[in-house]
Amino acid sequence: MNDTIPILLCKRIPWWGWSLIAFGVLTLFGWMAWVKLPEIAVTVMPEAGVPPKYSLYLLEWLGPRAGKELMSFNTSTQNFNIKNQWKHAVKSVIGKAEVDPSECEVLIHSIKGNINVKDEEGNTYLMWAVDFNLKNVCEALIEAGADVNSENNSGRTPLHTCGLAYNRAYLANLLIQNKAELNRRDKIGFTPLDYAARCYFPMYGPLPETTAHFLFTNGAKTGEELDAEAKLSGSSIKEAE
Repeated sequence: MNDTIPILLCKRIPWWGWSLIAFGVLTLFGWMAWVKLPEIAVTVMPEAGVPPKYSLYLLEWLGPRAGKELMSFNTSTQNFNIKNQWKHAVKSVIGKAEVDPSECEVLIHSIKGNINVKDEEGNTYLMWAVDFNLKNVCEALIEAGADVNSENNSGRTPLHTCGLAYNRAYLANLLIQNKAELNRRDKIGFTPLDYAARCYFPMYGPLPETTAHFLFTNGAKTGEELDAEAKLSGSSIKEAE
């Protein structure tokens, strides 16, 4: 009797009913695969021996929703071309977030659990957004809690990244307003102003519009100036003693 139940059910369900069931099952599996695609790109594909360039193609195609996986993608053992492809993918992903507010929200959601997720050189999305001069993404990341004083492996902060380009005055102001340390020194002793002063050339335009001028007029100092002040302060203390 029990053996006949499945047979009876099959006879009672019309063909279009089975079609709906099959469609539902396929849709469910497709949705599950779509949700897991970013994870598949950084775990399953490399383990299966798929060349890293295809994982990067997939991550770039997925866009901001694969933000966390893209930033943590392992490029340390890869060649120069793969590293360049990874950088291009990062630029593409946050570039989409810059021009489309909904994509920016997707990126923030992707890294919400770790808004300061870093790549292998210690750079965060905020540093990359500053590097590519993406104002909207910078504002969104800071509003979401990105650390404006986070350091990469070289000891550089987002404000140092501003100094590496002549036209980042707006972003430098944004960072300082959100409590970025003006005279933080990196591992070689350079401050943001050290880099900004080295990146300015008259051909770039009027001095008041440059990062260097903005930092200087807001009290930034070079590493040499900080050393001189420390030396003078030390001498004053000895004299007082």
